[in-house]
Amino acid sequence: MQPFTKQAFATAIATHFMDQFGKWGYPPADFDAQAPQTVTFVTRTAGLNHPAAALSDFNKTYFELLKAMYGNNLGRKRAVQPLAYAFLDFAGSRLGKAIVPDLPHVHALMLAHPDQATRLRALCHSLPLFSDAQSFDPTKQSLEGIATYCMKGLISSRGEMLERGQLWEVFPRTI
Repeated sequence: MQPFTKQAFATAIATHFMDQFGKWGYPPADFDAQAPQTVTFVTRTAGLNHPAAALSDFNKTYFELLKAMYGNNLGRKRAVQPLAYAFLDFAGSRLGKAIVPDLPHVHALMLAHPDQATRLRALCHSLPLFSDAQSFDPTKQSLEGIATYCMKGLISSRGEMLERGQLWEVFPRTI
């Protein structure tokens, strides 16, 4: 069994994205070429001081995004809903500083179904849901690299703030 490391986790996320791309009926070999159009990096700053509330707020934000994308068809479109890994983060985590729970925020990587990627990106930029939304750019960083950036709060927490399981979540949630 491979030990838990940030690189192993980042590789698992990238693999899950490729697997989901294949489940949607697209050749996994095409994933790298499609990733700049289908993968979006978002940040949500909710202005909440409680870390657990920030991830809960992201859950609500993700639901609002789905309602904007699918309207009344939300339940029927579960199979094509964006796959997202969301991670709680704190100011200073990139520099390895002590975690301060003031104004936590959430970084997430979202994989959109190729038929809906343009709509997802447009909504991420136009709706006041995210403080930042960027299309994945493989010329700047690998998918594993951006996943590692997203999870820097998890990696630097060392279990200080919350149990690690409360620092990240996958969407859509499974029933």
